[in-house]
Amino acid sequence: MADSGAASGSGDAVPARTQVERACRAIVEAAAKGRYLPGDRLVEGHIAKELGISRVPVREALRVLESRGIVTSVPYKGMRLLPLSRRDVAEMIALREALELFVLREAIGGDRPPQAWDRVAHSIALGQRAVEIDDGALMRRADHAFHRALWHLAGNALVTEQLEILLERQSLIWRCVDLHGRMSDAHAEHVAMLRHARAGETEAAMATMSKHLHWLLTVDVEAAMRQRRGG
Repeated sequence: MADSGAASGSGDAVPARTQVERACRAIVEAAAKGRYLPGDRLVEGHIAKELGISRVPVREALRVLESRGIVTSVPYKGMRLLPLSRRDVAEMIALREALELFVLREAIGGDRPPQAWDRVAHSIALGQRAVEIDDGALMRRADHAFHRALWHLAGNALVTEQLEILLERQSLIWRCVDLHGRMSDAHAEHVAMLRHARAGETEAAMATMSKHLHWLLTVDVEAAMRQRRGG
């Protein structure tokens, strides 16, 4: 399928932004589902064929993901999904915690009507359903919806942009860890944070947020990735 968009002076087609964004989403979602693992090579031609688009937007998507720290270029080996060590995960969680706590404080501190929290409550209902049917993929969606609802309440576009990048990066290891034993606790933490937030209990909400994020530090991600590879 040919790329749409205006032609450049050299005659090359400019990839449509929607196709680049679609390719970005597809690569990240494939990683979250475990089709690609950290360190795996990403082949332009294979991805383009799967998506039914040319290699041009896929190449641009890989460059975009490289700028976000999701993909890395290895000399003579092409593009690879970013390998993640335990130290990488610890640094990622430390940064995410700092930003999430800032967002939570901003969200609670604003003068908001009770219905402002409805979007957060909806994500919690989704999480409850995930726990009931033991669906890890649905729980990930609920967790992402919960955090994005808080970011929306805080209303800081720059911080939200950075958190989206961190959330993408964290999604690289979702399939390397067992979420089934974690879902009930994660859901309970969402419920507690909303309860504290609505009551204006900022410190209690922030303490729960820290606990919520720190669980990943208990996982040996390197061993989990080796096990996923069958090594």
